[in-house]
Amino acid sequence: MHFIRTLEELLEASPDAYHAAKERIGRCKNRTIPDVLRELREIRSLNGSLKSLYALKKKGKEFDLACLLHFFPPETIYGEFSEDTFLWLLAEKEKYFFTYEWSDDDVQKLTGKNKRTMVRASTTAAEFATTSPPTLYTRETIFTIANCLDALSPILSSLDTEAFIQSNLKEGRAFSQERCGEYSLLSFHARENCRGYVDRWRDRIAEGTRQKISVYLDVPMAIALFWNHAPAAVAGILPLSAKTLAIYQLQGVKPILVDEQGKEIGKGASWGLEPLDWKKLLVECVLQVAPRLGFSKVGIQSGYDNAWRKSGSLPLERAVAIYDATAERFGFKQRNFFLRKDQTWYKNITVYD
Repeated sequence: MHFIRTLEELLEASPDAYHAAKERIGRCKNRTIPDVLRELREIRSLNGSLKSLYALKKKGKEFDLACLLHFFPPETIYGEFSEDTFLWLLAEKEKYFFTYEWSDDDVQKLTGKNKRTMVRASTTAAEFATTSPPTLYTRETIFTIANCLDALSPILSSLDTEAFIQSNLKEGRAFSQERCGEYSLLSFHARENCRGYVDRWRDRIAEGTRQKISVYLDVPMAIALFWNHAPAAVAGILPLSAKTLAIYQLQGVKPILVDEQGKEIGKGASWGLEPLDWKKLLVECVLQVAPRLGFSKVGIQSGYDNAWRKSGSLPLERAVAIYDATAERFGFKQRNFFLRKDQTWYKNITVYD
C-alpha cells in the first residue's frame, strides 16, 4: 500500500505527468486514473519489488502501472520507489512506449551501464523468467546479464583459439598453425533485445563467395565460431542467475548458395565444421568463459525444452541428440531426473581447467 500511496502523492504533485498519463490511459483503455489506482490498490502484494511487479503480468495490469510511471524522470522513479521499480520500468517502457525519454546519461548515472545494455538485460530477464530453465527475475540477475553483454567480447579475444581447434579435431585429423588461423571465436548479439538475427549476418553474402548467411539467436548473446571470416557455428548463452550460465543454443550455420544475380539455388555446406568436433569445442569454450564471467556452474537446456522443438520445427529426436546427448557426453547432470521438474543439465565448473 505504501507503493500506491507514494504514486498517488507524486501524481498529485506533478500536474504534467498526471495529465499525460490521464490522456494515454483514456486513449488506450478508456479508463480514468482513479479507476486504475483503485484496481492497483487491491493488489496487496504490490510493493515495488521485481517479484511483485512481475506478478502484474498475470493480472493484466502491467500496462496500467507502467503508464502511470512512464512520464516521471528516471531519477524520480529510482529515488521515490526503488532500483527494482526502475529496472522493471525500463523493460515495460521498451515494450509499450520505447525509452527515448530517458537519456543514455540518465541510465548510465543510475546504473553504471549504458542504456542499451540495461534495456536488453531488463527485458531479457523478464522474458526468460517463464522459460525452462527459468532465468531468476532479480536485480542481481539483470546486472549479471548486463555484465555478460559487455564483457563477452573482450574475454573471447583473450582465449587461445588455436588450442581449442587443435584439441577438438576429429580423430586422424591434423592442422598446421596456418590452418588453425582460419578460425576465430567472436561474440554475437541479437539485433532485438531478447532474440533475433545478428545485425551484420542476415542474408549477407560472405566475402569472396556466393554463399548467403543468416544467423538467428534464440537468446541475446552467443559465442560464434568463425571459419574464413564467416560464422560456422554458435553457442547461445544466457545467465540463469548470478552463479549459473546456460547454453540454450548449439547450432551449425548452413549457408544458402546463390547465383550471380543473388537468386537462391540450393543449400551450402559447413565445410569449416567438418574436421572438428565443433559441439565439444563450443561447450568447452563456454566452460572456459563462464568462470571468467564470475559463474561457478554451466547449464545446457534440454532438447525437450528447446523452443524450436516445442514449435514443431525441430524433431524431438534431433533436439535430444543435440542437447541432452551432448550434455551427458561431457559430464553434465540433471536434477530431479525422475520427477522431471528440471530437465536442464548442469556442471559445476568451479574447479574446471
